[in-house]
Amino acid sequence: MTGPFLKAISVADKSGFTGSGKNQFLSIELELDGFSFGIFDARSLKPSLIESYIIQEGFSPSQFAAILHEFIVKSPVLLAPFEKVNLGWYHQHYTLVPEKLYLPSAKNKYHSLSADYSEGYLLSSDTLAKLGAYGIYPFPEVLDHKLKILYPNVKIIHQATILIENALKAFELVIDDFDIFLHIRPKKIEVLIFDKRRLVFYNSFSHQSIDDLMYFIFYVLEQFRLDAGKINAMVTGEITENSTTFQYLSKYFQKVALSPSNAPAHFDAAFGQVPEIVYHNLINLAKCEL
Repeated sequence: MTGPFLKAISVADKSGFTGSGKNQFLSIELELDGFSFGIFDARSLKPSLIESYIIQEGFSPSQFAAILHEFIVKSPVLLAPFEKVNLGWYHQHYTLVPEKLYLPSAKNKYHSLSADYSEGYLLSSDTLAKLGAYGIYPFPEVLDHKLKILYPNVKIIHQATILIENALKAFELVIDDFDIFLHIRPKKIEVLIFDKRRLVFYNSFSHQSIDDLMYFIFYVLEQFRLDAGKINAMVTGEITENSTTFQYLSKYFQKVALSPSNAPAHFDAAFGQVPEIVYHNLINLAKCEL
């Protein structure tokens, strides 16, 4: 029974999934309009189960927390004694503060410079070790309460934190530098601008079409006086080299490359049907040690 959640993806290892939780990591990618989760071997990071759900109608944070709690409690696999539980949260309001300027007691002040503080939300912060900064973001208080009852060891991390840290790791795996990093989601795009491997800009935008997507990319490039035809772009998310979006981007940028794959060397072929954006984000969560 999924209630208001509509199952979009469900893939399990054909060799058999026990759901014991022993020597396993649980990754949950969460937004107020749906969620995905993956269960991975704690040593090899091979996936045992990946599922994704969407919600066709909007819910308040308290309503969402209630139906998510009921879903998890009734699930035969999600309450296993996992070795680690990481939850990646997405919210458009995300503020970066340099490590040297950060004071835990000043989180409200930092966040107020870029967004209003919403009642019913608490301010969380992540450490970005590679960047040398902290990421501050709102998380629904009622959702935090219910999740920590279900998973006392849960680590909540903003998806932007994981994205930025992995973009910086990508520099270690490629020969050519890239100036712009694009994370393309079904209705959102996250844009990162680099200058000599130093992050100078991060923001996310909502889009409905490829025209919207290109508008926001070129809007950001214009702010930094960057010529797309003279810079390299790295992309990740819901995109492949054969996709229309990739081909479209290739017309404008000097070079476009997919972010290096983070898939385990060997995993059940059934997981090949899982969209890259779902798999990529969940395994990055599983690997995260923030």
